[in-house]
This record gives sequence, structure tokens and C-alpha cells, in this order.
Amino acid sequence: MTKTEFIETLRKSLYGKVDDNELVGNISYYSSYIDNEVLSGRSEQEVVAELGDPRLIAKTIVETYKLKDDPIRRQYDTESQEYQEDVTGEEDKGIFDGKIKEYIKIALIVFVILAVLSIIFKVILAILPVIVVVILVLLIIKLVR
Repeated sequence: MTKTEFIETLRKSLYGKVDDNELVGNISYYSSYIDNEVLSGRSEQEVVAELGDPRLIAKTIVETYKLKDDPIRRQYDTESQEYQEDVTGEEDKGIFDGKIKEYIKIALIVFVILAVLSIIFKVILAILPVIVVVILVLLIIKLVR
């Protein structure tokens, strides 16, 4: 099988089963892959034979595409974000990013509260000697009368 036959069979097998972006992306990928392998010295027939049946590849692409568009997956991705999984089965790191952002917000709030309390105590400590002197003077005046 030639590259042209491989790509055309793949295109026909994907057409109408995936969106245009997915179709073009996969056709471009396999076309580039074959070209790169031929440039590295391998024959076109050898590379195409190694890839296997383009209809089987298309079936895998379509199944993966359906997983990406699964309504249950979309529900978790858009509503709760408690469970996100990409097509490779790896958990999405976005979940941890959300928790880290929450911890950063909490840390900033605690920091601001402590900074405000620190300023309040510094002001109280700065005016405390004056308050003590005023109270002592008032007590002395009261005792003298």
C-alpha cells in the first residue's frame, strides 16, 4: 500500500465520524509521520505496512473521539470537576490546581488578618505609655482634691 492509498483509506474511514478538525489533524499527523520516516531512509511501503490497517487506526481514532465527547465525562468536566480524565486515562492536574488556588486564597486571607492585627497592636503599644501617663495624672489630680 502506498502513502496515498493509506491516507485516502484513513480519510474515508474517518469522514462523517469525527469533526473536521479531528479529521484534518489525524490525516496531517499520519502524512507527516510517513514523510519523516521516508526522509530517514525507510521505504514508503515499509512505513505504511508497519502502521497497519488504516481502517483499524480510524476505528481507534473514532472510539477515542467518542470518549472525548462522552456526556457523562462532560458532566464531570463542566459541573463538579471532581473527576477529570483525558483520553489516555491520566487524571487531569486541573483538580490539584484548584485545591492549590484555594489554599493560596486561605493563606492570603490569614496573612492579611495577621497583618491588620499586628498594626492594631503596634498602634496600641505606641499609645499605651501616653494612656498610662494620662490615667496616672488623672488619679493624682483626684487624690489631691
